[in-house]
This record gives sequence, C-alpha cells and structure tokens, in this order.
Amino acid sequence: MLSRIDQARTRPDSRAVHVWGRDGERFAIACELARLPIFRLDSGGCLAELSPKVHELLGSGEFQVDQEELAWEVVEWRELGRELFRTTVVDQEEETWSQTDAWGDEDSSEDKAYDEEIGNVAAEAAARLSRCGGDVVLMMCSWRVFLRQRALLVARYGYEHGTPEKDAQRVFDAAGAQGAVRERLKQLFVASQAWW
Repeated sequence: MLSRIDQARTRPDSRAVHVWGRDGERFAIACELARLPIFRLDSGGCLAELSPKVHELLGSGEFQVDQEELAWEVVEWRELGRELFRTTVVDQEEETWSQTDAWGDEDSSEDKAYDEEIGNVAAEAAARLSRCGGDVVLMMCSWRVFLRQRALLVARYGYEHGTPEKDAQRVFDAAGAQGAVRERLKQLFVASQAWW
C-alpha cells in the first residue's frame, strides 16, 4: 500500500512544498488537472513535490497561497506525528478541568506565577528531549508531554498567558538549541501536534 508520501514523491533528490491559504484548494485542483502528484492535508492545503511545474504555478500570481518548502525527512516526521497523535490530541485532563468552576480563575493577572511554572515545565521538557537520543518518536512524545503540562497551566491561569509556539521557544532556549538543531526541534514540535 502506498503512503501519502509515496503518492506525492517521484524523485529521491526532490523537496516538498506545503501550500495553504485562501486559494489552497484551487491550487490543489490545478495540480491535479496538470497530473502533478499531491496529497491534501487534514489541516487544509496540500503537499506536493517541488517540481518545475509546481514552481511555475506558485509563481504565476494566480493563487493567493502561503508556502513552506520542506525536506522529505520533515514531511515523514509530520506524517508520523499525524499517525501517532491525530486521535489523541485532545488533552482529557484539560477537558475535565475546563468543566469546573475554577477554569482559568487562579488569578489570571499573576503573570509571574505562570512564567515561573512554564519555565520549570520547559526545563523539564528540554531535559527529556536531551535523553531521547535523537529518536524522533520519543522526541514527539516528549513534546506531547510538554503540551499536556502546558495545557494544565492554561486551564489554571487562563488563555492570555503565552501561546504553544511562544512557550516552545522556552524549551529551545532551555536546551541551548541553535541553528539546525533548533529547526529540527521546531519541526518535531509541529509534527507532535498532528496538525496534518
């Protein structure tokens, strides 16, 4: 059975392009009409092999879309994240907490308390990631643990405190990650959210 990556990738030396936005569906249809291999993503948009024809369509000015060029390794991580976490992205503990009267009422003006606690959670996440030995599954699982811990803090302190992406930056910083290592951690963070 072909994977979604096998459906879209025809050359081993190629790169992928993730396309989304206002005209994402029109772009996907144009690719299909041109018999270009693509697959649609659960989050909207599509993924295609970056070929001269796809490049031409993207540069035509006909489509209002955003795009992100990716190595196939990153696509594989995101596909693996989708397979592993798509059915379990809802944090049941957070959902239970949100149904209580105390949801977000633990003095939401206390930025200092949230900052201190998320800092501790980020340090734990960085330590956990360092013990994964480069295993992408363990790293994505570590990111899921971080997101669950963060969700519990949001349930206590309210939504105005940070964003998942901003708080992930704290993990990158705590891990001392720079350059390619930081980008790899970022891509695995994205993959762990199973947003494809």
